[in-house]
Amino acid sequence: MPTARAENLHFYKLEPVREAGGAKTWYGRAQNLLVAYSRVESGTTLEMANSENEYFIVLMEGAIDVTSANGSAFVTGPAQIIVPPRRSTIAARQAGTLVRVFAPPPADLVAKAVNNSSYDRPHPNVAPFELWPTPKGGYKLRVYQFDRMPGDSRKIFRSRNIMINWGANYVGPRDVTRLSPHKHDDFEQVSLCIVGRYVHHVRYPWESDSTQWLEDDHIEIDTPSITIMPPPALHTSVALAERNSLIDIFAPPRLDFSLGEMVNADNAADYPLPAGAVGDTMRSGENCQIEGVWRSRCDDQREVTVLKGDLFPSCPTHGTVEYTLLRPV
Repeated sequence: MPTARAENLHFYKLEPVREAGGAKTWYGRAQNLLVAYSRVESGTTLEMANSENEYFIVLMEGAIDVTSANGSAFVTGPAQIIVPPRRSTIAARQAGTLVRVFAPPPADLVAKAVNNSSYDRPHPNVAPFELWPTPKGGYKLRVYQFDRMPGDSRKIFRSRNIMINWGANYVGPRDVTRLSPHKHDDFEQVSLCIVGRYVHHVRYPWESDSTQWLEDDHIEIDTPSITIMPPPALHTSVALAERNSLIDIFAPPRLDFSLGEMVNADNAADYPLPAGAVGDTMRSGENCQIEGVWRSRCDDQREVTVLKGDLFPSCPTHGTVEYTLLRPV
């Protein structure tokens, strides 16, 4: 199937939306999510009248009061916040920068996205959006303020609908001999540049029709900007400035990160995995959907590593057998 091109939203070249509460906001979207990058001053407010789903706030710097239908909190950056559905308000106590992430894109905000027309037709290869299970204890305001967490805490967080990978990590220029090209088969990666400059390198797969082949992209971006990596394009990023930071955003949450115990432990305890995670079973001859170590349910209970897309093997003694997922790779 043809692959969409990577899309780059250079917010720093565009005029922001001036919100009623005083914020300057840039909006951009992917197929399953909407990003709102805002610069606020003391006294600025941002309101959601009636959010159907949870949404994330990533507070890079500054101090805010968050009021929701299920809890209120004063928060200082850096922090990640999960806001429950229904009405909510953000009130800035001092100047700062924050990002809100919504999934799926709310109907009342999506028209503000500078690239909304890019999704007049769904992009190829992106799996349908599905909510994960309801959080334990129900919806409530959940605050993960980094200065109140142990230093070794994981900084990937998920809700029912979104995953955010950012731990207030700032890096210098990247060694170009130690890059990490990788791809995603069925979801987009949204990389939001909040500090510094990057080059995103993107290589597109070749299909049988050579007239549809796409040339590689080598995209230099500044702050703030968004790059949307399409599946299954190969991609990697190179930091250029003395101080750089990206926020990686996914919707729905990534199962591989969740199974790999990369998510913050307190956060993961609140949000159950979907059915079919660890403990899932498959049979010989079926296609593997979760790459990992699986144990056969025959007498020898042998363990095998099965790659995503590969067929589960038959047992030499028992033929067709069931396999249980022990851990992802």
